[in-house]
Amino acid sequence: MRLSIILLLAVSAAAQPPIVIPPGRIDPYFQLREYLQLTNDQFTRITRNNNEFNEWVIGKQRRMAQVQEEIAEETACEVLVAGALGIRYAEIEGIRRHIAERRKELSALNQAVLTDAQKVKFKTLEEAIKLDPIINGARAANLLPVEDNCLLFADPRFGTLPTRFCRDQFFPGGIGIFPLPFPGQP
Repeated sequence: MRLSIILLLAVSAAAQPPIVIPPGRIDPYFQLREYLQLTNDQFTRITRNNNEFNEWVIGKQRRMAQVQEEIAEETACEVLVAGALGIRYAEIEGIRRHIAERRKELSALNQAVLTDAQKVKFKTLEEAIKLDPIINGARAANLLPVEDNCLLFADPRFGTLPTRFCRDQFFPGGIGIFPLPFPGQP
């Protein structure tokens, strides 16, 4: 009986048409790889560097969580010991700075993988990112269109910069996620 159910499920699953997912949804680096024309070896090296960095950061984040627990314990005590709290806060800041320093080293390491022609294209990306606040401002002023799956928040009265929140930022790839309701959408 169980075998027939499993066989029936397998046959029905095989009869379903394949789900086609655009390449950009599977590989978040698809457009970057195409733009810079990264070889598989380059992409593998960059991915390996990023994975090693992420593993290292996870260890540092665990330590930060431990230190934050220690701070909570010290703060809960009746008598506060400034030195004990200060050392822990200093350790958290030291870890944060170390992560920022290693992130810069990672960026340089990954950029070293690029060829001269790719570095020229990469410089174009660095220049383009400087325009992001201006683009968001133009969207907030309704000079440029806002994507249907994004919301734009800005309040010049409070000096806040226009910020864009897109569905893909919260649900990368958007695969299997029920669409979020955004104003203006049914």
